Amino acid sequence: MKRFLSIFLAIILMISPLQVFAKYQQDYFKDVSIGLESMMAASITVTLNGDYVVDGIMYPSGSSFVLSISNGAILFNNASYQQLQFIPVKADNTLSLKSRTKTFKYLGKMTFVMKNNLILPINTLNLEDYLKGVVPREMSDSFPLEALKAQAVAARCYALSNIGKHRIDGYDLCDTVHCQVYGGYDETKVNSIRAVEETRGIIMTYGGRIISAYFSASNGGWTEASGNVWTSQLPYLIAKEDTFDTYTWPENPVVLTVIDIDSRLKAKNILGPNDRFLRIDLNSIVRNNSGRIARMDVVYLDQNGLEVIKTLTKEQPRIAFSFRSALYDVTYDAATDTYTFIGKGFGHGVGMSQIGAKNRALAGQRFDEILKFYYDGAQIESLNSKLILLNTNKDKFLIGEEITANPIIESSSIDNLLFKFELYKGDNLLIGGEYSKGIDFKYQLQEEGQYTLKAYIRNVYSSKDFDDYREVKFNAYSPISGVNVILDKNTVYEKKPVNISVLTEGGSDRIAYKIEVYKDENLVYGQDFNYVNSIAFVPQEIGEYVVKAEVKDELQPENVLSYELKFNVIKEPVSRGSSFQLKKGMKDIRIKTLQGALNTLLYNIGTPTGYFGDKTYNAVVDYQKKKGLKATGVVDENLYNLIIKDAKTYEGLKLTYKRVLRLNVKGDDVKRLQNALNRLGYRLSANGVFDAKTADAVRKLQKDNRMVADGVVGKAVVNRINILLVENIKRTGK
Repeated sequence: MKRFLSIFLAIILMISPLQVFAKYQQDYFKDVSIGLESMMAASITVTLNGDYVVDGIMYPSGSSFVLSISNGAILFNNASYQQLQFIPVKADNTLSLKSRTKTFKYLGKMTFVMKNNLILPINTLNLEDYLKGVVPREMSDSFPLEALKAQAVAARCYALSNIGKHRIDGYDLCDTVHCQVYGGYDETKVNSIRAVEETRGIIMTYGGRIISAYFSASNGGWTEASGNVWTSQLPYLIAKEDTFDTYTWPENPVVLTVIDIDSRLKAKNILGPNDRFLRIDLNSIVRNNSGRIARMDVVYLDQNGLEVIKTLTKEQPRIAFSFRSALYDVTYDAATDTYTFIGKGFGHGVGMSQIGAKNRALAGQRFDEILKFYYDGAQIESLNSKLILLNTNKDKFLIGEEITANPIIESSSIDNLLFKFELYKGDNLLIGGEYSKGIDFKYQLQEEGQYTLKAYIRNVYSSKDFDDYREVKFNAYSPISGVNVILDKNTVYEKKPVNISVLTEGGSDRIAYKIEVYKDENLVYGQDFNYVNSIAFVPQEIGEYVVKAEVKDELQPENVLSYELKFNVIKEPVSRGSSFQLKKGMKDIRIKTLQGALNTLLYNIGTPTGYFGDKTYNAVVDYQKKKGLKATGVVDENLYNLIIKDAKTYEGLKLTYKRVLRLNVKGDDVKRLQNALNRLGYRLSANGVFDAKTADAVRKLQKDNRMVADGVVGKAVVNRINILLVENIKRTGK
C-alpha cells in the first residue's frame, strides 16, 4: 500500500512488517540468476550484439563463437574452462544463444558451466529485465496493456517469492514451467516490455507477505479456492463468480468410449496396466461452490478381477482424463456405452484468469482493479520509492536568503532510503556529496543568477546510481538599489500620448509599480501597484506635471523605493498632417519595435526587421479588429502606443512553465497563476497557495477549453492560459 511521505513533515508509517519487506527489497534490487535449462546442449553458438568482455579480453559486436565440450570442460577459442563468463560493456547490450533448433537473445551477464555433461548457460540480470522475457511467454503480447500489466505484477510476485528455488543448482530460478517460462529479451514484444516498465517494483501482499499469485488461462466463469485444488487454503484465493470469463471448451462436446477412458486413465497412472475401466459412478460426483468436480469415483476391475473404486479428488478429475479443466458436466449413454463431457475453463482456475483479465482490460479496468478482483483482499505495494516532488521554500530569492528543500516521497519503506543533493549555479557544481540518511538541505545564496537543485534517492540495497531523481530551478536576485523614471519623448505636447516608464536597478522579475501623475498638486492619473512598469499618458492641458513612482519587489515587499520626475507640456506646433504614420511598404526603426511587440502578442511575425511587410500588415489588421477599431492596417501614434502597452501588460502576466502545479503546492509561480486566472475572470485570492478554489478554477478552465479536467497545471495548461491572456488583452481597452 503506497504511502505519501513529506520528509520535512511528520511521518506516519503504516506498512508491512519491516523485516519481511526489507527481505523482498533486498532480493528485488540484486540481480537474479536464471539457469537456462531449456538451452542446455553439447554445443552452443554465441553471437554478440554489442561489445562483451570474456576472460579479460573485449570482443566487439558481431563476434560469433561456438562453445563445445572437450574432456569434460567448455572449449572456447582453443582453451578449456570449467566456467566462462560473457560480461556486457553496456547494460543494453545483448547476446544471442543458438542451442539445437532454438535461438534466443539475452540481456545481462551470461555464465556457462558444465552440468550433466552438457553446457548450461546461466543468465544473471536485473529482475525487471528478466520479467520482460517472462510476460510475453505467459500471456500474448497482443493482449490489452492493462492485462499485461496485471500479468507482470503476478510474475514479479512469483519470482520474488521463489528466488533461490534452484539454489542447490547454483542459480535462483530456471527458464522452464518448473519456475516461469523465460525466453530472453525480444524487443518486438513492445507491449509486454511496456507493461513491465509501467509496473516496475509493484507487488501484491497479504498480511505483510508477497502473495502466491497463481493464474490460469481461463476459470470458465468461476474462480476456484486454492484449498480445493491443493492442500493450503489461502485467504486471498477464494471461489467467486467471474462474469468476464465465458470461455468454453472448443472441442465441446467430448464423447469418450469406455476404451478411450481406460486408455487415458492408464496414461496418467490412475489405473495400472492390468486394470480395466468399468464405469464412472455419476452419483458419486461432488462439486465445489465453483461448480468444479471435487470428488468422483471411478470403478474398475483390478488384475485379480476384483471390482475396485478409485476416488478422484482435487485436480485429479481434470488431470486423469486429460481435460482442460475440472469444470464440466458428464452424462452416460447406455446405448452406445459412451460418456459425454461438456466443459468450461482452461487450467486450475485459481487466482487470475488470463482471459478474464483480457476482457476486464477491454472493458476499461486498470491493472490494479483486475488484480484486486482475482486476489481478494491483497494489497498493491511498491518495492520502489518515488521522489514525487522536490519543493523549495520559494522559487525566487534575494541574495543572502536561505533555500531549504522539502522532498515529497512515495514509499513503503522510507527507513531503507539514502539521499543525495547537488546544487548548481549555471553549469558549476556548488554542493555535491555522497549518499546518506540525512534528509536536510539548506544553503545561503551568495550570488545572483539561476540555480538548479537536484535530489536523488536510492534504496540501501540498490546497486544503481539512483532509483529516482527530481530537480528544481530557481533564481536569486540582488535587492532593488535604484529607481528612475523616463519619458519616450523629449517634447511633450498637449493632448498627445507620452509613454512614462519606471526603471529599476536590481530586483526580481516580480517588481510592482505604482505610477501617479499630478498637475498643480492634483492627481490626474493613477495606477496602483501592479506589474506593468509603463503607462501611456495623454495630458489634457499645458503646464508642469509631476510623475511620482513607487516600486517594491515581491521578494521584499516592505522595502518601497520612490522617485519623482517633473516635465512640461506645451502646445503642439501647427503642421500639415501627422508625422507619425507606419504603413505597408515602409522601413523604420519604430517598425522594428512594433514587430517585437506584435511577436510578444503571439502574432509570430518572425525576426523584427523594421520593414512593414505582409505579415506585419496582417497582424495590425487583426489587432485592430479585435480592439474594435477600423481595420486600416495603418499604425498611427495612438495605435503604436496601445500595441506597446498591451505587449508590456502581457509580459507582466504571462506564465512560464517550471514545474507541475497541483493541490497544496506553494510558491510565487502559484501566485502568478492565480493573477492570470483572475485576469481571465475566475475570481481567486492570489495567496500563492494552490488551494481547492484554485484547483476548481483550473478544472473549470480546462473544461471550458476541452482539456482533461484534472485540476493540474502542466505545460499544456500554461500554454493555453498564455493564449487566453493575449486574447483577453487584445479585446480589452482602446
